[in-house]
Amino acid sequence: MLKKRGVISLEAYRAFKSIDGGDRNDYHHLNANIETDLEKLEARAGECVRALFTIQIEVFAFSVGEGGTMLVTNPQYWPRVDEKHVLTNIDFT
Repeated sequence: MLKKRGVISLEAYRAFKSIDGGDRNDYHHLNANIETDLEKLEARAGECVRALFTIQIEVFAFSVGEGGTMLVTNPQYWPRVDEKHVLTNIDFT
């Protein structure tokens, strides 16, 4: 639905689908058929983290403005302080 309405890009949509992967519910409910091989689990976790990073980059994109100000690309995803300001917490590590 987000992709159809133009809220997210095709790349972000694919990242969301990658995280779901058809196995999300099994892990969420700890169903008996979940993967137990540690190497496969590590690979799957890596896929999910990379996909989440792709989504975060798009949704929380910003540029640096005059005087080092942060100009958010999608202010609708940030909590508003007032008409001109949003609340941010960015870790640059």
